[in-house]
Amino acid sequence: MKRHSETALEVARYLDQHPKVERVHYPGLESHPQHEVAKRQMTGGYSGVIMAEIKGGSKGGVTVAEVRDHSGRLQRCETIEEGCRVERL
Repeated sequence: MKRHSETALEVARYLDQHPKVERVHYPGLESHPQHEVAKRQMTGGYSGVIMAEIKGGSKGGVTVAEVRDHSGRLQRCETIEEGCRVERL
Protein backbone atom coordinates (compact mmCIF):
# COMPACT_ATOMS: atom_id res chain seq x y z
CA MET A 1 0.00 0.00 0.00
CA LYS A 2 2.88 2.35 0.74
CA ARG A 3 4.28 2.10 -2.80
CA HIS A 4 0.76 2.38 -4.20
CA SER A 5 0.27 5.70 -2.36
CA GLU A 6 3.74 6.98 -3.28
CA THR A 7 3.08 6.38 -6.97
CA ALA A 8 -0.35 8.02 -6.77
CA LEU A 9 1.17 11.09 -5.09
CA GLU A 10 3.79 11.33 -7.84
CA VAL A 11 1.09 11.16 -10.52
CA ALA A 12 -1.12 13.66 -8.65
CA ARG A 13 1.77 16.14 -8.40
CA TYR A 14 2.49 15.74 -12.11
CA LEU A 15 -1.16 16.26 -13.04
CA ASP A 16 -1.39 19.26 -10.71
CA GLN A 17 1.27 20.99 -12.85
CA HIS A 18 -0.06 19.83 -16.22
CA PRO A 19 -1.34 22.69 -18.42
CA LYS A 20 -4.39 20.69 -19.60
CA VAL A 21 -5.54 19.85 -16.07
CA GLU A 22 -7.92 22.26 -14.34
CA ARG A 23 -7.85 20.70 -10.86
CA VAL A 24 -6.60 17.56 -9.10
CA HIS A 25 -8.42 16.00 -6.17
CA TYR A 26 -6.01 13.92 -4.08
CA PRO A 27 -5.71 14.20 -0.29
CA GLY A 28 -1.93 13.76 -0.42
CA LEU A 29 -1.48 17.10 -2.21
CA GLU A 30 -0.76 20.01 0.11
CA SER A 31 -3.20 22.09 -1.97
CA HIS A 32 -6.09 19.73 -1.14
CA PRO A 33 -8.53 21.49 1.25
CA GLN A 34 -8.56 18.49 3.62
CA HIS A 35 -4.84 17.67 3.43
CA GLU A 36 -4.16 18.26 7.14
CA VAL A 37 -7.08 16.04 8.15
CA ALA A 38 -5.94 13.35 5.70
CA LYS A 39 -2.38 13.55 7.05
CA ARG A 40 -3.67 12.82 10.57
CA GLN A 41 -6.17 10.13 9.60
CA MET A 42 -4.54 8.34 6.67
CA THR A 43 -1.38 7.14 8.38
CA GLY A 44 -0.89 4.23 5.98
CA GLY A 45 -0.85 6.41 2.87
CA TYR A 46 -3.32 8.52 0.91
CA SER A 47 -4.57 5.70 -1.38
CA GLY A 48 -4.23 5.34 -5.12
CA VAL A 49 -7.43 7.11 -6.13
CA ILE A 50 -6.88 10.38 -8.02
CA MET A 51 -9.53 12.56 -9.63
CA ALA A 52 -8.49 15.15 -12.20
CA GLU A 53 -10.68 17.73 -13.92
CA ILE A 54 -9.49 18.26 -17.50
CA LYS A 55 -9.66 21.74 -19.02
CA GLY A 56 -12.39 21.70 -21.65
CA GLY A 57 -13.95 18.50 -20.29
CA SER A 58 -13.89 15.34 -22.38
CA LYS A 59 -13.11 17.37 -25.50
CA GLY A 60 -10.27 19.23 -23.84
CA GLY A 61 -7.52 17.07 -25.23
CA VAL A 62 -6.62 13.44 -25.66
CA THR A 63 -3.39 13.16 -23.72
CA VAL A 64 -3.81 13.83 -20.04
CA ALA A 65 -0.50 12.66 -18.66
CA GLU A 66 2.66 10.86 -19.54
CA VAL A 67 4.50 9.46 -16.54
CA ARG A 68 7.28 7.02 -16.00
CA ASP A 69 6.48 4.07 -13.79
CA HIS A 70 8.95 2.69 -11.24
CA SER A 71 10.71 0.62 -13.93
CA GLY A 72 11.17 3.68 -16.17
CA ARG A 73 8.63 2.67 -18.82
CA LEU A 74 6.53 5.48 -20.22
CA GLN A 75 2.78 5.22 -19.71
CA ARG A 76 0.12 7.37 -21.32
CA CYS A 77 -3.25 7.99 -19.75
CA GLU A 78 -5.83 9.12 -22.29
CA THR A 79 -9.27 10.51 -21.71
CA ILE A 80 -12.14 8.63 -23.26
CA GLU A 81 -15.84 9.12 -22.67
CA GLU A 82 -16.02 6.13 -20.32
CA GLY A 83 -12.96 6.99 -18.24
CA CYS A 84 -9.22 6.54 -18.47
CA ARG A 85 -7.09 3.84 -20.07
CA VAL A 86 -3.40 3.29 -19.33
CA GLU A 87 -1.30 1.71 -22.03
CA ARG A 88 2.36 0.77 -22.03
CA LEU A 89 4.48 2.51 -24.64
